[in-house]
Amino acid sequence: MIRLSESVKLRCALGVDYDLRYCHRRYNVHQPSPNRFGGMYGEGSGGPYVNPLTGLASCPDGFKAVQILATSGVDYPVYFCYRKQ
Repeated sequence: MIRLSESVKLRCALGVDYDLRYCHRRYNVHQPSPNRFGGMYGEGSGGPYVNPLTGLASCPDGFKAVQILATSGVDYPVYFCYRKQ
């Protein structure tokens, strides 16, 4: 059976954050994605938290990043990758 999607658990601070998971279709760099969601990435005290779809702290080609968290003294920057259809 071919899995077209997978669940990803984001690393969170033990005893501080709740678990965060999201599901996505696997990303193929050789085919344009039909999806509007292109993963998430962020920064933290342990270094960059990479986007599972790219393996880097970035969005896939054709997607834009929007910052959704980064309150000074509260949390680190988190970016959501999206594409308009």
